[in-house]
Amino acid sequence: MIGPREHWDLLHAHLCRYVDLSAADLAEIDKAFMPFTVPRKKFLLEAGQVSTHEHYVVSGCLRTYLLDSAGNEHTLAFAIEDWWTGDLRSFNGRSPSYLYIEALEDTTLLRIERGAFDELFARVPLMDRFFRLLLARAFSASQERIYEEHALSVGERLLRCRQRYPWLEQRIPQKHIASYLGVTPEFLSRNRTKLLGLKS
Repeated sequence: MIGPREHWDLLHAHLCRYVDLSAADLAEIDKAFMPFTVPRKKFLLEAGQVSTHEHYVVSGCLRTYLLDSAGNEHTLAFAIEDWWTGDLRSFNGRSPSYLYIEALEDTTLLRIERGAFDELFARVPLMDRFFRLLLARAFSASQERIYEEHALSVGERLLRCRQRYPWLEQRIPQKHIASYLGVTPEFLSRNRTKLLGLKS
């Protein structure tokens, strides 16, 4: 095990909220994950790369986005402490990603490489259950995101965004919030008060 003990303690507490892991299981997990840091404004993943790791966020904040054909950014998600981030499609399919994952703050992660990921399932079968639960949650979040984009107004999306990310406006620049909502920063700045006059 490399890195501060508290990094693994955070990961252990997170995993044990979902599956009942033994001390021996946790020792195997410690061997499989490695610490990794991403400085602010640097990338964890860029479009065209194959995602070779899954990442648990120990500290910091990251943004996942894609570029359209005109070069405009579309923010898909944020991740902070005790969240996971990565490109599951690229990771599972071993295919090039179309996503960018950028650190908005200096970020510390624990990450697991694809080969170690597969081996861990054999050594700790409960981790297969954990990642299936994680995948189900990610799929549900993706469906929710599609619903919001197509069925809700900007104001309703902003309210849901604030509920999902209570720390949003303290940690995320307004231009990225606007990108997440699908509007310009200028529109959000001009209409914030009116938008937040809606009730959730």
